[in-house]
Amino acid sequence: MAYQKDEKTIAADIPIEVFQDFESQRKQRGQVKKTAVSAAIRLWVSLPEEIQARLLNKSLPETAFIELINQIVDDRIEAGRKVGRALRQGQKQKPGQKG
Repeated sequence: MAYQKDEKTIAADIPIEVFQDFESQRKQRGQVKKTAVSAAIRLWVSLPEEIQARLLNKSLPETAFIELINQIVDDRIEAGRKVGRALRQGQKQKPGQKG
């Protein structure tokens, strides 16, 4: 891909195993390296500082990060269900009735 004026190049030395896993997965899924790395960096900058620190010092393994994401999703689904139940209960009441 051609460089755009509003882009910067980023380079880093990473463990060969991580690079090989990334390349294998990226190629298998037909992803563009530049786009995949950009998506990963956008995810990184959106993480809370505490989570970034724990990932950097390896006190939060990758599996724990996935579990954290799953918990966030589960919590949001449950919150949506609660709102849905409240809305359904509100619809069952006749106008002028108190809940």
